Amino acid sequence: MAEESYRLKVIGYMRSPFLYKNGTPRQPIICPHVTGEITIDKNVFNNPDHSLEGLEQFSHVWIMFIFHKNSNVHSKAKVKPPRMNGKKTGVFSTRSPYRPNNIGLTLAKIEGVKGSTVTVSGIDILDGTPIIDLKPFIPMYDNPVLLSHEIDETVSEQGRVNDCMTSQQSETKIKDETENRKDFDNMEPEDKPAETELSHDELNCHVGDSENLIRASEELENLHKFENNCLNIDKEQELCPTAVDESDGNKVIKNRNTNVASKLEEPRQEKQNSGTERSDIKCCTADWITNSPVTSLEVRFTPSAEEQLKLFSCEDVDTDFKFQCLKSFSQAKQSIIDILHQDPRSTYRRKQCSDSLYYFTLDVLHITCWFDVNLVEIVRIKPVGQVDKLKS
Repeated sequence: MAEESYRLKVIGYMRSPFLYKNGTPRQPIICPHVTGEITIDKNVFNNPDHSLEGLEQFSHVWIMFIFHKNSNVHSKAKVKPPRMNGKKTGVFSTRSPYRPNNIGLTLAKIEGVKGSTVTVSGIDILDGTPIIDLKPFIPMYDNPVLLSHEIDETVSEQGRVNDCMTSQQSETKIKDETENRKDFDNMEPEDKPAETELSHDELNCHVGDSENLIRASEELENLHKFENNCLNIDKEQELCPTAVDESDGNKVIKNRNTNVASKLEEPRQEKQNSGTERSDIKCCTADWITNSPVTSLEVRFTPSAEEQLKLFSCEDVDTDFKFQCLKSFSQAKQSIIDILHQDPRSTYRRKQCSDSLYYFTLDVLHITCWFDVNLVEIVRIKPVGQVDKLKS
């Protein structure tokens, strides 16, 4: 096949509040409420809105994009992910943007589809990023744990149907015998035929059928519990409020995305305890993901920074103070907390520039903060348009 046939076509561009690399979330789960938009280009389809028909029936979408800010000519076989705090690992065991083919992948929540534009939340993509494909997220295909249960369900479906049918037949037979017994008891003595007792095997058959029905019901109930747990984690995150510790008169904000992964482990452990979990399909991650040496941070706003944030809104006539992607003060504040809670600094800045101020942007906000041990404090917020070195 000719090399030209491998060339990718950009289908649209991401519109997001992340204008610069600094402060952009490294993973989509970090800022679940931040939204962005992708509009399908008319150069791709004559009717771009037709390409999005049916996508609204799904809850999440895979977004494939180009790391267009990656200017490295050569790629390295080993890289230093920020969560490893300076240690190296193979590039294909990471999600580093510095790859032989600079293609990125994000799983985002679909907030709505209108015309040729899809609105998504939980993004980690820079504004203006070229998008090369969209694919719906399908839990029964994309989640290996759910897939294992699906396989088990398919393999044993016939057996379960037979068990249920046999049990239903058994229940019907027992019911008929009960009715016959009532009729027998109401008969005159001279009209009663000789009674016959159920054999030992027949009694065991009724007991076994009932046990099969109970076992099948329990397995289905456990599976449904597990699927609901997996598919509603994002909803649980939205409903779970941020924890605020007001000790010593200071508001210390702790992120509410803690131990999300543990929610997925609970049903797995429950299934293992019941002895019905498949042993040949398991999900696992590298230790540096689950036990990173980089700790999460508590986030604090100075009183002046919080007052400065309140100057911004969606309705402001001054474009410098008008949100383009964010919707409200509370959303802006929570997004800042989410970003800083996971320590967005590079390993170099964390080790060599720990005393320096850190700057990043979010929508039209330019945010200044400083880091201490296990703490980050926002000291100033001003419009991006009023910062000379960021103007272009």
